[in-house]
Amino acid sequence: MKIVVDVEWDAEARVWYAMARGNVGLATEHGSLDGLRDRMLAVLPDLLYVEDSVAFDLEMVVQVQRIPNPTAAE
Repeated sequence: MKIVVDVEWDAEARVWYAMARGNVGLATEHGSLDGLRDRMLAVLPDLLYVEDSVAFDLEMVVQVQRIPNPTAAE
């Protein structure tokens, strides 16, 4: 089973947040990407109604907003 999760940085709250695609029902946040991944891996078995030993692929699609460099045009 493959779970695809969109991850974005919330600069105001200073956290990474994640929302799973499809009908998984996953929405969570954490201050670091590693912590976010660990949190998702901890809650996904309950959301999917599977045993902790069931394997699944977790794909994190990280969205990074690029800010133009004002000195690049010089």
